[in-house]
Amino acid sequence: MNIKNIPNQIIKQSLQPLNLSKVDAIALHHMDSNADVKGIEQIHINKGWRAIGYNFWVAFDGTVYRGRGFNLGAGVDEQNGHIISIGFQGDYHTAPRAMPDAQFNAGIDIINYVKVNVPSIKKVAGHKDFMATACPGKYFPLAEMQSGVKRGGNTMAKITVIGTGKNVKITADGKDIDSSGMIEKNGTTACMNVAQVLRELGHEVEWKAE
Repeated sequence: MNIKNIPNQIIKQSLQPLNLSKVDAIALHHMDSNADVKGIEQIHINKGWRAIGYNFWVAFDGTVYRGRGFNLGAGVDEQNGHIISIGFQGDYHTAPRAMPDAQFNAGIDIINYVKVNVPSIKKVAGHKDFMATACPGKYFPLAEMQSGVKRGGNTMAKITVIGTGKNVKITADGKDIDSSGMIEKNGTTACMNVAQVLRELGHEVEWKAE
């Protein structure tokens, strides 16, 4: 997944790295407006915040932006030390609206990305599940997003991992996947680590002993 930096991002003060071992949840937010990422950033800067408050942010067209990344966010009052906040462009509360498929599927992708990088996460919920607020709004597809299933038909890939160490070969739906960046450990352990990550992402993994 391609995560973009916010253009000319404003950071007024140094960001504080999160202790990722203590992060156990992802909070999903809506913007209560159609403002783009720069508009939301300016709103937060005007509040006196050091940067945009969200760790990641998803636009209508599916573009994912890195806000504070894996640094301390400002999405949930007094709980940001254990939460990664993901913001979604749009007002999903004032009037009925359907989330665009591109935005929804990108939301699934960024949730999976965060969960892979922060394996201690156990909960994906709305902002309202952590404090008294209507966010992410009654028209936000929260339950659907929590299911982890993308829109648009069958999104499961057939993943095959063959070989060991630097000789491992990975294919997805018959297409070769570049594994050159894999770290060789001790024989099959390296391949099994790849398989474990793919399973956690919801893919079917076929293990061939050879």
